[in-house]
Amino acid sequence: MTVSHNLLSMLLAVTLASAGMPSCSSYKPKFVHLDFADDIYIAGPTMGELATGHPKIDSSEKNCELFFLVNETNPKYYADSVIERFIDTSWVIREAMTKGYHELRVHFYHRGGESDELLKTRDAKVLDYLANEMISEYGWMEGRPEGTIFYDHGRVRGEDIQLEDMRKKKKP
Repeated sequence: MTVSHNLLSMLLAVTLASAGMPSCSSYKPKFVHLDFADDIYIAGPTMGELATGHPKIDSSEKNCELFFLVNETNPKYYADSVIERFIDTSWVIREAMTKGYHELRVHFYHRGGESDELLKTRDAKVLDYLANEMISEYGWMEGRPEGTIFYDHGRVRGEDIQLEDMRKKKKP
């Protein structure tokens, strides 16, 4: 009786543990294109042009920023290869690459409290404050890859974090 009881308890524990841990290999996060937050801009006048009172806008140099939300709250699924595969297959990004922008930047955020608020208000200005939810940023200059920046809790990955940055200083 005790052997079968122990076997049943062990089977139950293994079943519960495996149900609580989804498989990373079969999981595919959903990417949400934040089309209401995309920013397409044209290079503005220089400081000298503004100072002389004769500003000219250079409309030949167009830049674009695209924003995507990775619809999953668990960042352990954000393998760099998953995002890079998405970039290779996304028609939105491919279309932006064909438009000949001087600079193209593509930002990826993970789902969290601040991004949930962004989805409710659908306001592009909130994106500046989502640093803690930023995963990575990919850039192209003149159609060629410029570089990739990876983030960890709002900091560039590998950047030194000072202890003072992580807590508020107490006033004497």
